[in-house]
Amino acid sequence: MRWYTNVQLIGNYFLVRAYEDGKHIEFREEFKPTLFVKSKKESKYRTLSGEVVDAVQPGTVKDCREFLKKYENVDGFEIYGNERYIYQYISDKYSEEEIKFDINKIKLVTIDIEVASENGFPDVESCSEEILAITLQDYATKKIVSWGIKPFTHNRSDLIYHYCESEFALLNTFIQYWMDNTPEIVTGWNLQLYDIPYICKRLNRILGEKLMKRMSLWGLVSEGEVFIDGRKHTIFDIGGVTQLDYMDLYKKFTYKAQESYRLDYIAEVELGQKKLDHSEYETFKEFYTKNWQKFIEYNIVDVELVDRLEDKMKLIELALTMAFDARVNFTDVFYQVRMWDNIIYNYLKKRNIVIPQKNRSSKNEKYAGAYVKEPKPGIYDWVVNFDL
Repeated sequence: MRWYTNVQLIGNYFLVRAYEDGKHIEFREEFKPTLFVKSKKESKYRTLSGEVVDAVQPGTVKDCREFLKKYENVDGFEIYGNERYIYQYISDKYSEEEIKFDINKIKLVTIDIEVASENGFPDVESCSEEILAITLQDYATKKIVSWGIKPFTHNRSDLIYHYCESEFALLNTFIQYWMDNTPEIVTGWNLQLYDIPYICKRLNRILGEKLMKRMSLWGLVSEGEVFIDGRKHTIFDIGGVTQLDYMDLYKKFTYKAQESYRLDYIAEVELGQKKLDHSEYETFKEFYTKNWQKFIEYNIVDVELVDRLEDKMKLIELALTMAFDARVNFTDVFYQVRMWDNIIYNYLKKRNIVIPQKNRSSKNEKYAGAYVKEPKPGIYDWVVNFDL
């Protein structure tokens, strides 16, 4: 069995994480994409309308982009082919009929952090509160690794706890572990909007940008923004590490609306289990100040709940199956148009039918709206609304 877990494009180089011959591999390589132009010679390739085209390889990705730009305004010189080169790369390199994979051989971990609340609920934007604890659980082995700034005692054979005397020591120990065991997929509940950006920001603030960028085995970590329900959120892209937020997976692949999407509520609905209760304490600060032992158990339970949700619901496994079928990166399963574009591309490719370039219409172009007939006031029976 062989499969890819992440493909990125930087300049002319494709950065690939994959599994082959029983080993996890990472490598960079150049790839010369294929484009198509109309031809008077006989060729096996056809356009959607049946016109004959032939393959051309201008060179590297940069060469292809320059080739497209050179001829974009030349009348009658049409260029065909998939200019989203990551998908062309995946399709060419993993051309077998079916990609068979074993989720237990993919480096998949669940993560959860606990943050101080000295000045109210911690905010990702300001990132002013220190991280008190981090817990990871490996999906395949079920082994748990936890870091905390106070001692914690336990007799669990599946748990390793690292006592760190400060947040600096905690983050330093954590990033060293991460660098030695960089996951291919990281999941958690709301991790994309909370855990990952908070970790990256605190790493940057406490240890510096250089170590923060080691969250990626390629050294590629970038900060971005998304708007959800009109509110701006900070996110971080970690090169080579796929973030599959379990809350997002649950919302996308389950078809019953829930009254709440808090982990506590969903875990009770799906597993009959809740987060560890700490209602005996008036505030979260009082909880971690007065009962550190239970506080770390609370942190551990959070990752175990997400792990058990995957054991039951297999939503990550579903996402991977869909991604491999479409030959896309795992996060692309959240984008329906992107999925169908690639399913259609690969279907046509097997039949030597090439796809057209996407239209590059100006954003200032205006189109006439639909015709709306002026209504005649009055009372009517049997009114029908029609839309095409």
